[in-house]
Amino acid sequence: EECEKWMVMYKDKINFVADMQNYTRMNTHLKKLLTMEARINAEGRMPYSLMYFGAEVTGRWSGAGGFNIQNLPRDTKFGVNVRNCIKAPEGRTLIICDLAQIEARIIWYCAGDEESLSLLREGYNAYEAHARSVMGWTGGKLKEEDPDLYLLAKTRVLQLGYGCGWYKFYETVRTFGQLHILEGDYSIGDKRRFTNFVEAYQKKYLAWFEAADSITKRHWVNAFIQVMDYRDKNPLIVKAWRAYDSEFKSKNDGGNMEITLLDGRVINFWNIREEKDRTTAKLQKGGARREKYYGANIFQNEVQGNARNLFSEMMLKIDKAGYDIILSVHDEVVVEVDLDKADKAEKDIRKIMTTPPEWCDIPLDCDAVRSERYTK
Repeated sequence: EECEKWMVMYKDKINFVADMQNYTRMNTHLKKLLTMEARINAEGRMPYSLMYFGAEVTGRWSGAGGFNIQNLPRDTKFGVNVRNCIKAPEGRTLIICDLAQIEARIIWYCAGDEESLSLLREGYNAYEAHARSVMGWTGGKLKEEDPDLYLLAKTRVLQLGYGCGWYKFYETVRTFGQLHILEGDYSIGDKRRFTNFVEAYQKKYLAWFEAADSITKRHWVNAFIQVMDYRDKNPLIVKAWRAYDSEFKSKNDGGNMEITLLDGRVINFWNIREEKDRTTAKLQKGGARREKYYGANIFQNEVQGNARNLFSEMMLKIDKAGYDIILSVHDEVVVEVDLDKADKAEKDIRKIMTTPPEWCDIPLDCDAVRSERYTK
């Protein structure tokens, strides 16, 4: 705990801490590149392995065979963009298409938030829909007219739907260099509400807060305000968390819990048991490994399981349409096509990715780009 406190207070002030972290990251980056190079075959292809039901509950793909294609860095790091190392052969191109804000859309669908879903059907993306629904935005295109509010809405949508707390929210914003969105003014009442909450539930942070500089204090209080505001204004999502939490804990004498996903697949939590400071379940019937669960992350598993099922159905349709899928990452598919067939291929893929399956009428959208090289 003392080490964690020290890192919070000084990691941005003492260079060697950042230097050691970067040294570790550089080595990880280099190992990925060397592994990719070693796998290239005579045809210039890079074989890789996948586990098609790697995540035990959601069923999402995961890496296998010593290389995780699902976890390539999104941006250039230390002078090298790993994704850009994957390129189409001469005369061919890549179509990179992902389901836009798919988890946010499924969150609202599963929670029954018809107001947000109706805004999606009107053509707004999930971030602007959130801003219009619960953040008071009534103007024109949010991203153009108020970029900071758009960024805040986007960060809330991406981070807070699964019960993320204020400190984790702050850390995420800080890690991505976006702390300016947490610099708004707040009242003495807001500060008191924050300190009362921390004193009641997270005592270790109170001493850290009192020792922090004024800027950090501002960021922490604003992170707390955003988390509480999200929960206050999204009661259907919070209700879903609480319902799952109650059901899960009611079966803590060795019972099982199951959730039926939108396509009929069932996810299970086996042999639920109350322990000293948590409630756990086995992920496989008769298995040995146990994991901690609670309402919000059970809801997360439901949402991500549905996203996996929806995306996998779309992959099958893309394959049936005759297109070569060379890789996929969560909700993103990469297809390799001849240059002279790229227009039709992109049109076909967009149509597939925006047409909901028979088992749910969720409003969908996608982002698609053509590129010689794989990019985010």
